[in-house]
Amino acid sequence: MRLNREQRKLLNLSGIFLLVIVIFLVFIYNPKRVAMMKIKSVVDVTSTELKEIQKFLGADITLEQGVGILQERAALLKLKYIKQQDVSLALKELSDMANKTGVRIISTKPQAPVPFTGKGGGAVRYDSAVCMALPVQLVLEGKYENLSKYIYSLENSRRGIYTIDGFSIRKSQEIYPDVRMELRIELYVFAEK
Repeated sequence: MRLNREQRKLLNLSGIFLLVIVIFLVFIYNPKRVAMMKIKSVVDVTSTELKEIQKFLGADITLEQGVGILQERAALLKLKYIKQQDVSLALKELSDMANKTGVRIISTKPQAPVPFTGKGGGAVRYDSAVCMALPVQLVLEGKYENLSKYIYSLENSRRGIYTIDGFSIRKSQEIYPDVRMELRIELYVFAEK
């Protein structure tokens, strides 16, 4: 079957129209749709992060306020972390806290540092440094009240971050009315790799 002039013209117009639709879909609509999906994804992630920040801070705040607060907290944490070369200063701080609270340190046994890992199991890093947990075992003597003040001063230290892993308290006739406490703590330090 042979097409007449009008039919060929209609067929050509249909082909051009289909070509224009394909060009529109491939070069205009699809890239815009992909860009919108990326923007929506970023908005969703940002919204989720804002909700997490709000949950963490316990307030209705804007994203900018939340980020500002987290940056302030990160700056405070940065000041509290101790570099590995300053471990002796941190151990001295343990001694200074004991003196201020009326506690005697009988022995201090720092052990080998171990990498501190986050929720995902990976090493916690700050810039090029790796966070290490330095276990320290202390034997202390003092009155109950002074020992509790010492623990409180550890928890509220402005210089370092300490966690208490465990403790035991024993009474002894030799040191009565004082008691002896064995305290296991971890001091967090940053080691340059």
